[in-house]
Amino acid sequence: AVESIGGECVREGTPDATCSCEEEGECVRFMKEYVDTIFDPTMDISPFSTLKERFNKMCVLECGRKEFSRNVTTMRVSQMELSEVVFMRLAANCATLLHLAYQDDDIENAKVLMILAFTFQSEGRFLYQELSSHPIWQSMRFWKAAFLHSVHTERKLRCSNNSCYSKQSWAQREEAAEVQRNTF
Repeated sequence: AVESIGGECVREGTPDATCSCEEEGECVRFMKEYVDTIFDPTMDISPFSTLKERFNKMCVLECGRKEFSRNVTTMRVSQMELSEVVFMRLAANCATLLHLAYQDDDIENAKVLMILAFTFQSEGRFLYQELSSHPIWQSMRFWKAAFLHSVHTERKLRCSNNSCYSKQSWAQREEAAEVQRNTF
């Protein structure tokens, strides 16, 4: 959920993720169109075009990175096998986003893209093979943070799907403790 507080949009669950409501709306609109353009093999995106320049500016914003990741995730449903042109275009744009996410410690959006990199392919090559030389892939700090983020997300999900600990019976608490012991 997005809520306006003093002219800024604050996404529920992500206290650091703020941008103006105007920027949020612009990110949503632009990234949808831009990702559609990336995945259209008939379109041409010059590295020096105003379209690419605008993408770079949007990716500086957390909401721009989030919308790019969200739209690329949506494309995965219908297009995991890509043409070479689309594959290389996606690799270049993911590299840009990973670079900015790495600079801003944006673990969540970098993690989403890195997971997606294992699903998109062209001519037997997966996207991760094009991105594996990026410094974020070699960053132990990133991998630890991504792991902890995933564990935290999973624990939150389990708590929301089940009744929270304080509402559980003794037997449910014992079962949850056993699961935790077996997980770690």
